[in-house]
Amino acid sequence: MARKRAHGEGSLRQRPNGIWELTLMVGFQSDGRRKYKSFYAKTQKEVKEKAKAYQSAKAEGLDVDTVYYFADWADMWFENHKDNIMPTTQESYQYTLRILKANFPRKKLKDIKPIDVETMLKNLRREGRSISCLTQCRGMMFQIMNKAEANDLIRKNPVRFAEKMRYREPVKRKDAFTAEEVSILMERLPDDRIGLSIRLMLGT
Repeated sequence: MARKRAHGEGSLRQRPNGIWELTLMVGFQSDGRRKYKSFYAKTQKEVKEKAKAYQSAKAEGLDVDTVYYFADWADMWFENHKDNIMPTTQESYQYTLRILKANFPRKKLKDIKPIDVETMLKNLRREGRSISCLTQCRGMMFQIMNKAEANDLIRKNPVRFAEKMRYREPVKRKDAFTAEEVSILMERLPDDRIGLSIRLMLGT
């Protein structure tokens, strides 16, 4: 059964499946009727936190009633940005854009956290992508999310707080002669200037 709450707190009830639902009045429709929004969670605490986060974001002026997915917003960003880059560079941008969209296919823009950006970059490195590719992906995502922040779609750009990937040189195996090989060389090298020089280097 729904329970009346204080003004602005909405109506709270537990559904038959055990899920808690909190319904808020969030404004008015074009015909003057009240507009409601419902939040769902497994516990009362969680559903209250969701509603509170929504109210807080709306109070800050964020566009919380329109759902933007990363892939859709990234396409919008590119369409508006491509006139600022050379046509020959657009193909490179589209390649990087495809990589980003493949990593966040149906992720909501507001749900992307710094840890998600770091995980993407680590996965790309495991796939064998070059440091140049990782840098381009991070740079483009920074621009995409920065534009979302500027348009009040997210509170802050998650890329700004994500750790940068540090390039690690692959460990190269050092080649060296075995003791047996050194012994053979010492025995078979000629007794001239070159042979004696090599013997000196092997000995030191």
